[in-house]
Amino acid sequence: MMWIAEQATGIGGDVTTAMELVNGMQALQVAAGWTFGEHAHNGIELVGILQGQVVLEAARCQWQVKTGQVVSIPPHLPHRWWCHEPSRLNVLHLDYTPLDLAQRLVPGNAPRLITLTKKQVIEYEGLFQRLLDLVAQSPSKQERLLKAYLEVFVLTLLEGDQVQDPTTIAMYEVAAYMQTHLDQPIAIARLAQQFLMAEVTLRRHFRAVFGVSPKQYLLDLRLKEAQHLLATTRLTLQEVAAQTCFFDLAHFSSTFRQHYHVSPSQWRAQHLDLSSPASD
Repeated sequence: MMWIAEQATGIGGDVTTAMELVNGMQALQVAAGWTFGEHAHNGIELVGILQGQVVLEAARCQWQVKTGQVVSIPPHLPHRWWCHEPSRLNVLHLDYTPLDLAQRLVPGNAPRLITLTKKQVIEYEGLFQRLLDLVAQSPSKQERLLKAYLEVFVLTLLEGDQVQDPTTIAMYEVAAYMQTHLDQPIAIARLAQQFLMAEVTLRRHFRAVFGVSPKQYLLDLRLKEAQHLLATTRLTLQEVAAQTCFFDLAHFSSTFRQHYHVSPSQWRAQHLDLSSPASD
């Protein structure tokens, strides 16, 4: 679902990707009196106000979203917008959000208001523009980089709200590193060394933040990445196994079946996007 705003001029323009990571991005300038009727999205919506003020109404509540603030809206929540003064805002619709970050963006499946400092607003604008540039490029070449940038973007917003202690932020940095190195072997002991902490400390803090061990979290990431590749590419099963760093096809297939109760080929047959490009 793409948001086409009435009485608004798109600066960055509507951009969609075949990756189902970002469903739409817009940089908007809206006039006084602008309204947008009740609607909902399949993924999380992030709206940042760079100038002016807008009103969000959802679940019989209203949020005054002011300059320097970003509001996150959970999936499938009917909501509407309006403003009484000229305003400038950035809109991002996410179809891909790691579960742990989604839970922080929309805790309790409710909108969340994040307030940024002036310095953080500048950083936010720069990251948003970089995302616009990445989305406009070839999806097949930029998918992994875009996914990593999306997580950096979301983490920057969450850290900007200054609600997390340094240890929690460090655990999210560990998780982000895992996400961007799924095609490489990752030993937890080496990971602890890289982040300058004892292995037992990393394991304890990681479980406290995510509710699972680093090893289980990493395996879940690899399997979710495998699902994504099976559904959106025509890579062979051997290539999918290699890109998600399983020992071999037999190990990949047995692990996949153990978690999802179907083989990778059966799962692909049920979920493959037929518009996916053929593998070279």
